[in-house]
Amino acid sequence: MYNPEHPLKRLSEYESAAAPKALMSASALFLAAATFVVSMPLAWHHRFIPGDGYTVVHGYQGASWLNVVAAVAVIFAVRLIRVPPGMYTKWLLTIAAFATFIGMAADYFDTLSRAAQVFADAYFGPGFWVSLGGTGLVIAATVVTWRTPS
Repeated sequence: MYNPEHPLKRLSEYESAAAPKALMSASALFLAAATFVVSMPLAWHHRFIPGDGYTVVHGYQGASWLNVVAAVAVIFAVRLIRVPPGMYTKWLLTIAAFATFIGMAADYFDTLSRAAQVFADAYFGPGFWVSLGGTGLVIAATVVTWRTPS
């Protein structure tokens, strides 16, 4: 029934604009991608060579998978700028953030176990810590994306 006191409105008039939060998460994803790329030439770990000491592992050698994560972060950021996030975007970004966290945790524990095998202290260089900050940015962007209305 049509009620003249309450005329019909478009659904978009009831929804709040999602642009500010979507732009926040997009900028966090762009910044995360930049930190992943910046961490690549930095020293990450020391790999011990039996009888010869150790060699320095840079990001390109030990964590090149983060280049793929940086590309995925840029793709999600562009998507969030163009269109407010839907459920598929939110869940796919959550899976990407979880995979990034698991990858960094695996890298951490792998370095600890390699150092323990030769009774040495594990070395975590600046590249590792910079990319760990990028992982935190991806997780923060995921949380902000979930708080953005669809």
